[in-house]
Amino acid sequence: MLVFYNRLLGRAYVALIAPFHRMVVRTSPDRAHKRGWPGDSGHPAAAPSRQV
Repeated sequence: MLVFYNRLLGRAYVALIAPFHRMVVRTSPDRAHKRGWPGDSGHPAAAPSRQV
């Protein structure tokens, strides 16, 4: 993602959020892989409801 910040408040916001954003981005693929993504996660796919 590309972020443009032109003012001091924008730069302060990015400086505050960036470390947490990097941490989430780095751990997300590992967590997804541990849960079995992509592929079968062990949960049945949501099937359309059957009405009798």
